[in-house]
Amino acid sequence: MACLALDVLLVAAGVAAVVRMVLNSVLRYRDSRIGHDRARFVMVVGGARRRTEVVPRTRLQHATASASPFQRRLRIASFVTRTAAMGDLLLRDASAADAEALLAWVRPRGSVSAACPVDASASKID
Repeated sequence: MACLALDVLLVAAGVAAVVRMVLNSVLRYRDSRIGHDRARFVMVVGGARRRTEVVPRTRLQHATASASPFQRRLRIASFVTRTAAMGDLLLRDASAADAEALLAWVRPRGSVSAACPVDASASKID
C-alpha cells in the first residue's frame, strides 16, 4: 500500500513539473520583448519570473544574431549581446527583422564592414 502511494505521489510530482515547464515556455515566448531608444538597450525576458535588463548603448561590447534552419523558416532569430557587467544577454525567437535592426543599431556609425544578414532573402536589393 505504501509503495502504491509513493508511486502515485511521484507520478503527480512529475506531471506537475512538466505542466510548469510547458507553462513557463509559453509565457516566456509570449512576454519576451526587445527594444532600444537612442541611448539605451532594453530587453524583457518573460516567463514565470520576468526579468528586465536596461543597458546603456555605450556599455554594449558585442552583439550577434543567429538563426537555425528551423528559425529561418519561421523568420525568427536569437539575439545575443555582451556587456562586461552582466555577461551575455540572450533573447531567443525574436523576429529576424528586429534582430537585424538591433544589429544595425549596435554597430558603430561609419562602420565599413557589414555583418551577414540573418534572413538573406529579406535583405536582397532588387
